[in-house]
Amino acid sequence: YMRGGLVENLAPVVLLGTIGPVILPIFQLGYMLNYRGRRRLTDKHIEELNVSLGTLRDMKDPDERDKVKLKVTRQVAAWKRFFEPEVMDQPRRFAIAIQATCISIFFMPVMPWVPLVGVVALTFQYWMDKYMLLRKFRRPAMLTNSSLVMFSVRFLKLVAPTSLALSTYLFLTPSFKDKGGNIAMLNISIITALVFSFVLPLSVWARCLLGCFGEVEKERDTDYYQAQYMWSKEMKYHKDQFLYKMLPEKQNPEHLQPGASAAVRKSDIAENYGVAVAAAAQSGAARKGDDGDRHVMRGGKVLDLEGLGQVGSRTSEVATGTPIHDASSDPKPSSYGVSGGVPVAAEPAPTSYGVAAAHSSSSSRPPPPAAPQPAAVAAAPPRPRISWEFEVSSGHWKPFASDCQSYLEQKFQDYQNKGGRERLNVNTSGIKLSVDYKRMTQMKLDTHKVSSIRRRPDAN
Repeated sequence: YMRGGLVENLAPVVLLGTIGPVILPIFQLGYMLNYRGRRRLTDKHIEELNVSLGTLRDMKDPDERDKVKLKVTRQVAAWKRFFEPEVMDQPRRFAIAIQATCISIFFMPVMPWVPLVGVVALTFQYWMDKYMLLRKFRRPAMLTNSSLVMFSVRFLKLVAPTSLALSTYLFLTPSFKDKGGNIAMLNISIITALVFSFVLPLSVWARCLLGCFGEVEKERDTDYYQAQYMWSKEMKYHKDQFLYKMLPEKQNPEHLQPGASAAVRKSDIAENYGVAVAAAAQSGAARKGDDGDRHVMRGGKVLDLEGLGQVGSRTSEVATGTPIHDASSDPKPSSYGVSGGVPVAAEPAPTSYGVAAAHSSSSSRPPPPAAPQPAAVAAAPPRPRISWEFEVSSGHWKPFASDCQSYLEQKFQDYQNKGGRERLNVNTSGIKLSVDYKRMTQMKLDTHKVSSIRRRPDAN
């Protein structure tokens, strides 16, 4: 093995396969390649963008204003990409760790020192990834769960024992004179490896491995009281929801403690209800654009900013303690209307009231007058359902998603009857559209593709 050059040829392969990929992220090649782009951004470019944004106020044509606004937005996004750090490629980092482990196991029979190199590579990768994730890389948009970790462990559980048996036979067979004995040992090793890989569950593996180090502990769920310190305020519902976030820290603490009640009283919410709704309205009004009458909050809640006058009136009633009228407490009529266009006769009113009918003769209270017969009311014809559709190709139409059908119809009625706007923006299924009721067209704001729309009774 030494004189034939096998060990000398495999040593660079092992080092490059285990340690080489670990140190690549420290160079941040993508960020380095964007250096020329960062150099091209000057004060002159920034001033031009500000001037373009300033001209939006003086533009009368909404189409031209949208085009300029979209152009500037795209330019700003393009410049920002040159300055953004990279995002850690988690699947690739796990693949590098699996690669180092597999190399260490496969070449161990011919080079017994390879597992030490693998341990050094994995330890170095752990600290490297931790440093780069916290100091250099951009914060990921979403936190990853344990799926990649469990996949890596299960993959090694299935591959590692069989690979060790095959590599031992492949590299060491030329050194043995009795080839038949090697075949028998290979069969035994393969059977043993298959039992460990496919028969024994992963929990047995974990208990045996951790038992060797004296670290066996009972399985338990993730402790929220420890995990909460890893999350920012925006990721905690009780600190981000617009009603709860207005409460002071004493009533709504950010970090919860075991055994201490953090329940919020109804009176605390009522005291801050008006302030919370007003803050949400101001936040939506500050960020509103062409479609300023709707504001989508976290969690999908939609605020109708046009109807905030009603919300505000209810808010003032709650804040001041003024009772709110509840229609459910109104007296119910003693007779009801029409069935099939024919009035139903009212039941005769009882002639006696009290605890028991036997005492009605001694009561001096006169019987109440009979309820008047309601007039016959003609049943109104059912209003047809309206479906809004857009043209996919010539003569082929497709309905809009259900999340915007009622909104499109409501705004169309406002446009026809109340002098509402003829153009508005709609966000449906993650796609931002500009709808023009006058021209009956829609335009995708990201691609500027324009297509026709129509309004027709729903066939279903």
